[in-house]
Amino acid sequence: MCGCISKLYLCIPKSCEDRKLDDADGVAKIGELEAVKIRVRPYQLAMYRIKSPDLPSGQVCFLAEQPAPTRHLFDISKQYRDVGISAKDLHNQSEEFCKSCAANIRNKVFIYDIGDVNSLCQFIFYDGTFFSATI
Repeated sequence: MCGCISKLYLCIPKSCEDRKLDDADGVAKIGELEAVKIRVRPYQLAMYRIKSPDLPSGQVCFLAEQPAPTRHLFDISKQYRDVGISAKDLHNQSEEFCKSCAANIRNKVFIYDIGDVNSLCQFIFYDGTFFSATI
């Protein structure tokens, strides 16, 4: 049986590349949920499973999504090379995006307007291996 984490993980790779989490050791994509819409923006969430002898049940399931802005920035850097977006620029922008989003959901105006989602989501900034850094 797979224990399930009641939290959405927003995975932000340092490279901004849309790297599939199932490429990472011990992480398997189980499937995708029907898109969830918040106002007019659809969110496509995928369910993943991590297997590890260190976990109480031996495995845990979680939802994850890579935010669209980082995927789009990566696509722009590859499709329009003359724009001059370097790997360092991608790294800096992805880290800044992660920090800004994490700060925004703690903002009083956001909490008042949208609600307090701090216990429901977590931003994960990683540089090639899943869970290498958390903001």
